[in-house]
Amino acid sequence: MDQTLVDKFTSTEDNMKLYQQEALTLEVTELFCKLMEEKGISRSDLAIKLKTSKGHITQILNGTINMTLRTVSDFMCALDSRLRVEAGPLSIEVRKPQIKVKEF
Repeated sequence: MDQTLVDKFTSTEDNMKLYQQEALTLEVTELFCKLMEEKGISRSDLAIKLKTSKGHITQILNGTINMTLRTVSDFMCALDSRLRVEAGPLSIEVRKPQIKVKEF
């Protein structure tokens, strides 16, 4: 069976670490965006709550800034939410794009 691009990329320990770092960053930033949408909080609103700039919020949500656990906690508090962490086996989860089907 042919290896997927993800299989090839994660075939070394160092590359697997990089892959897991990016996957976690994506998961956390997607959670922030989901909570913001659910609660009707804009980037500007969040920036005010966190006493920072809208540009800084955008950089965090784009994954271009390395977040600390304190930053994650601050975001969750500003979104009136709590994050729970749990461990699982090291694995690669390849996500398929979600396609929204419009009903007529």
